[in-house]
Amino acid sequence: MKISARIDDYKDIPLDDLVIGKGQVRTSDVAEGIDELAKSIQEVGLLHPIVVCPAEKKGKYEILIGQRRFLACRTLKKKRSRLQFLTRGSMKLPQRCTRSLKISSAKG
Repeated sequence: MKISARIDDYKDIPLDDLVIGKGQVRTSDVAEGIDELAKSIQEVGLLHPIVVCPAEKKGKYEILIGQRRFLACRTLKKKRSRLQFLTRGSMKLPQRCTRSLKISSAKG
């Protein structure tokens, strides 16, 4: 069963408020190529924002999409990043649904 979700908001958030989600698709060799990705982000910018939803811990946000971009931003010692917030209606998005999300942007 696919869960329909949408990008609800864009905000600049401190990277310290992010936690890596439990449902990340990439579980091995996560750090491989991070330096190259960090160099690209430094030269070109972050082309695709990190996608988050509220985490179980209050005031924190779980990374749903963009774990490697997050790690690259940490490598660059960035303090903040522009993030996309994913929601499903008025309910919190389930924490372990990353692999079956069907995302449609509310901005376009």
